[in-house]
Amino acid sequence: MVNMKFSGSSKHLIISIAFLFLFMLIYLITYPQMYSFLDEGGYMGMAYTLKNGTIYPDIAGLKFVQTLWNGRHTVFKHPFGWPIFLVPFTLGKGDWIFLGTLFYFLTGYIFFLKILKQFGFPLYYGVLYLFYPSFVLYSRTIMSDLPSGIALLISFYFLLSERKGNYIFAGLFSGISVSMRYPNIFVFLIFAFSLILRRRKKEFLLFISGFFPFGILTILYNYFSYGQISGDLSHTGYFTTKYFLKYFSLYSLSLITIYPLLPLIPLFNKKPFRIEVFISTSIFILFYSFWYFYQERPSFIETLIMGPRFILPPILLLIPYYPAFLECVKDKTNYSKIFINLFLPVIFIIGSSVISFKHYHFTHKQKLMRDFIIEKVPEESRVVILGKISELIQSFWVDAEIYFDFPPFCEHSPCYVVTDNPYLLKGNGYIIKIVDKMDFVFIMIREPLKGEKE
Repeated sequence: MVNMKFSGSSKHLIISIAFLFLFMLIYLITYPQMYSFLDEGGYMGMAYTLKNGTIYPDIAGLKFVQTLWNGRHTVFKHPFGWPIFLVPFTLGKGDWIFLGTLFYFLTGYIFFLKILKQFGFPLYYGVLYLFYPSFVLYSRTIMSDLPSGIALLISFYFLLSERKGNYIFAGLFSGISVSMRYPNIFVFLIFAFSLILRRRKKEFLLFISGFFPFGILTILYNYFSYGQISGDLSHTGYFTTKYFLKYFSLYSLSLITIYPLLPLIPLFNKKPFRIEVFISTSIFILFYSFWYFYQERPSFIETLIMGPRFILPPILLLIPYYPAFLECVKDKTNYSKIFINLFLPVIFIIGSSVISFKHYHFTHKQKLMRDFIIEKVPEESRVVILGKISELIQSFWVDAEIYFDFPPFCEHSPCYVVTDNPYLLKGNGYIIKIVDKMDFVFIMIREPLKGEKE
């Protein structure tokens, strides 16, 4: 007779695999129908640009949002690192690209479990990674924040290793992370400085060496795109003190409420690099509290989930320490043990399902509007796409010449216009005729006046 008894570690591994299966099942049932954010349209377009062997969309024959003219070529406004890793998923016309984020998110899960093992925590705490509400939401997008944080998490795993050769890999993944999101350089510098303070010169040199390849690629990309090695911040945003207190409060509230006291937990255990992670988190919160933008939503709960997008990288480094707090709470009473072992995972899974289904319905609506535009815009026409609607279109989806601003020919001849706000076109000496509309999508013809104004 076969002995079916499992050791404690085997049971924990089975539970962690079961959590993974549930996450994938929910994800595939609610697979995103379309991207959700303006930036995602840019990342998709840039991934297809790189697939064509160039960093310039105009050479690739593509037009998409979040680009600018550098005097010679069209260039992407954001870092190039994330689109590089999306290239393998540019199958067809973008329907499979969300599998890219899913693949890297699940890769991060493997390394998260490895870190739990190094820290001596049960593997079933992988639920903290898979079902963290903000991770659930952004794993369904092709935004760069979560993947850049996953690269940092992998770097963190290699830093925890005692093998000197792994410090090269730690530096490599830090470089990958920075190539996706430049502010992640803070984390790299903090860990590099930590190695110097610990007098680990050889490890420091290996760490820097690993960072070097993607560091150089980032500098070269910035130079050939913007003519300067530091990138082009002026076209992506600015800093202000106007909203500092508000944004600082929202970031802090997200961190201490979704997982209670999350940023403080590393300070109360003796696991490696706890101070470095706490400092990294503090710097990120301060840095982005001065940034001009925070992802706010009408619902306060949605704001707490969507809002921490910019600080997802340090959150990924904080969560491996969190089981220490839960283990401490479990030891208090039998009720707390039952809650953490049973009810907490159930709450996470239900919450993940709600987020996933809600996001699915939003992307389905986005897809309907996109398909409406593709269907209603005449083939071989010239179309100007204005406002938020511009995020819905990639040039390889339509058989028309698209523009994101009025070209000179519109001054003298009729042109099609697609926008979410037809009132933007009133009172400029033109006749506006609405051809068709769907929800917030207006398809119009804009004609110069030939007589009296309408």
